[in-house]
This record gives sequence, C-alpha cells and structure tokens, in this order.
Amino acid sequence: MPRPYFPSLVESWVSQKFIDHGITKPEDLELKKIAQAFGIEYSIWHGHPFAYRLSEDKAAYIIENEQQPNMSSVSTSFTRWDIFVRHCGDQGEMPEPFRQMQEAEARQFALYAAIPYHMIDFNRTHSLKSIMQEFHFTLNLAYTRIDGMCQQIIVQQNGSFDERRYE
Repeated sequence: MPRPYFPSLVESWVSQKFIDHGITKPEDLELKKIAQAFGIEYSIWHGHPFAYRLSEDKAAYIIENEQQPNMSSVSTSFTRWDIFVRHCGDQGEMPEPFRQMQEAEARQFALYAAIPYHMIDFNRTHSLKSIMQEFHFTLNLAYTRIDGMCQQIIVQQNGSFDERRYE
C-alpha cells in the first residue's frame, strides 16, 4: 500500500537523523539518544534542569535532574527538550517577528522528533489514543501532530500545493 503522506524536507531530515543513529521505534525515543543524534551533550546532575549553548565552541548542552522519574524518556523530558530547542541561543537582540518564526519552526521540529514519521505504520488504523499510548505523549501533542499530518494529506491529495518545493 502506498503511503498516503509525504513528509516535508525537514521532517524527512529528522527521521533520517534518527534512523542513522538507531532510533527506529518508539521505545528508542530517549532524550539522551536524540540529543546525541543532533550533536547535543546530555548529562544528569543533582540541581535544577536546564539547557544552554556556549557561543565560543557552538556546543549545546541539556542537563537533567537526577531525581526526576523516567528522566531518559522523551515524554517526561519533552517540555525541557522543547524549551531547549526554542531558546538555545541569544534571542534578546533579534527582531520579534524573526523570534516568533524561529519559535514556530522549533515547535514544528519538536513535533517531528516526538512522533517521527518513519515510526508510524500507515498500514494499520490509528486512533488518537493509540498514538498517545505508543509514543507516550499527551493528548494535546498527539492531536497536534496527527491533525497536522491529516491537513497535509488533504493538501497533497488535492494537489493544490507541494510544500516540499518551497522548503
């Protein structure tokens, strides 16, 4: 059966990064593995969790709290991952419209990383609940991801717009 959905270039890139680093099924979605796939240093300590980037060496870091339960799970760490993706770097000097665009792109990237295209079996029927359970995410995140895919399928089937040509 042909796939009813064609990912964007960014979505394909995220999936290929995951595949290249052995992240091929929902159980592999650990923050440490994802960070490694994108060249981000990940560690655990006893203090407050945070994320930062050193401008002099362009290195990026995510630091988790050792007391947080299931700290390696993306679903429990997703908020921090999302915050890291959106706020790593200095946005203080950038114009507001550019900052908003950057944050929108980061949120989209985070959705692609949370429920990667290559892990969805298009040969079986999914429900919102099954996606939530399989990927261990909230109703809101699962709905946003699936709704976005459905919107893209409708556009692609109507042939009115090919997003891939404009990325």
